[in-house]
Amino acid sequence: MKTKLLLAISIAVLSALCPAPIKEQPPAGYVPPPMSMSEEELARQQAQQERIDEVGKVPERTENTYLPASQATASAADTLKSATVSSADEVIRKASRDLGAHKSGNSPVWVFVAVMLLFGLGVVFAFRQWAEKNVPMPQPKGKKPMW
Repeated sequence: MKTKLLLAISIAVLSALCPAPIKEQPPAGYVPPPMSMSEEELARQQAQQERIDEVGKVPERTENTYLPASQATASAADTLKSATVSSADEVIRKASRDLGAHKSGNSPVWVFVAVMLLFGLGVVFAFRQWAEKNVPMPQPKGKKPMW
């Protein structure tokens, strides 16, 4: 029950914080003016805008785009026939050797250091939380320090 209530409240909060959807997309190529631009400057720039017509023309593609069937589209049976695979035992041995060589490498030390650092920070923060609740704060004895 508590989890459902927590989930409902979190969804309500997230939906309240979400931005409103954009109902109308700006026209293509529209760049909003900078926030520091005044209305007069914007009007002066917009008065100078005009449409630029298309310059030149791109020719249509006229060459033949047919590509003959290649070996890449061969059937799976043809691919298996053409493959030169030794016995299955040899393939398994080679894969095991490769995997063993790959596993024998040292794991990165920085992963261990990062995990230990996070663990240490967690211990420190847990101790601080416990100390704030259970250890009394020292009372000041006077305004002037005693030397």
